Amino acid sequence: GIIDADVTWSEGNSPYVVTGPVLIESGVTVTIEAGVEVKFGSDNYIKAEGHLIARGSQSKKIVFTSNNDSPSAGDWDGIRIRSSSGSTIDSSNAYVSGSIFEHVNFSYADTALYVHETGIYVSDSKFENNNNAIEIRKTTNVIVKSSEFKNNNAGFYSIYESYSGDSYGDIINTQITDNIFENNGIGVDLFSNQRGFYDLNIKSNTFTGNTSAAIDFGGGGYGPRVHSVYIDGNTIYKNADGIRIGTVYGKVWSVPSGYRAVPDYPMEIKNNVVVNNTGNPLSIGYGSFAHLIKNNVFANNQGGIPFDSSHSSSGNPSVFTQNTVDGNAYGIKAGGSNSYHHSDWNFYE
Repeated sequence: GIIDADVTWSEGNSPYVVTGPVLIESGVTVTIEAGVEVKFGSDNYIKAEGHLIARGSQSKKIVFTSNNDSPSAGDWDGIRIRSSSGSTIDSSNAYVSGSIFEHVNFSYADTALYVHETGIYVSDSKFENNNNAIEIRKTTNVIVKSSEFKNNNAGFYSIYESYSGDSYGDIINTQITDNIFENNGIGVDLFSNQRGFYDLNIKSNTFTGNTSAAIDFGGGGYGPRVHSVYIDGNTIYKNADGIRIGTVYGKVWSVPSGYRAVPDYPMEIKNNVVVNNTGNPLSIGYGSFAHLIKNNVFANNQGGIPFDSSHSSSGNPSVFTQNTVDGNAYGIKAGGSNSYHHSDWNFYE
């Protein structure tokens, strides 16, 4: 039912069993103490229009899980963070106030954490055996760090088009840093039809055992638009594909008021170690903007680096420089036709 006044769920009263959909009203705060376990009946969820404070500890995790005797992914719907219930983040991406998930374990949900038209702060948490761990849709200031994503169909996910349900839109300031993505279908799977990604940082994560790809960005008929996408300093090994860049429409159409101009390189892939994967370490699809691919190691993979479809930088050339490409099935292979092919690339030692 509806929670219409501030309340604390105490460790002494744990476990809590959710037997129907729960709504936290706007302006209301639910605080969950360290050590609390919350179990959900089939198809149930918490929708937060107010704030949900879940701060466990290293020794006392907070647990959100299925109440079924033989649980499986999708047993419960998940936790839905709405526009009035997100986190407040400062200029250094540190938590200030609002909803927070810290030292929290999520398991057996359809979409464990769904965020729409706001932001969220998640740290030191674990997402395991869910269909989707985290879905972001039209978000600003999503910070997820030092967490584990294991045995989910997708770790991070965004929809291509909002054919039903909430509207989709630009995704602004998403920080995915220092996490472990292990044995998922896809670790990070982000694409959105003709909407912009601003300050997407996928940085210093470890990806291993993901059966489709570690990172999949773009794709679909048109794909997203980009302002500033940075894939930097990740360790990617023993997955299927490593970094898969699908169709990206091009640079963003416009920049929000007060936001900096589009950088010279709207997408940078730098300082990653991509080794011993069973597919391609890197693939580049259609786009009309400049890439910077620098100082990566692409080695001992069973695939190579295909440049498929067509690409032009529409300005300064794309740059591939200071990379190690060694021991793969092949090096770089450019595809296309007379009409649709890659152009405006510079390759340097």
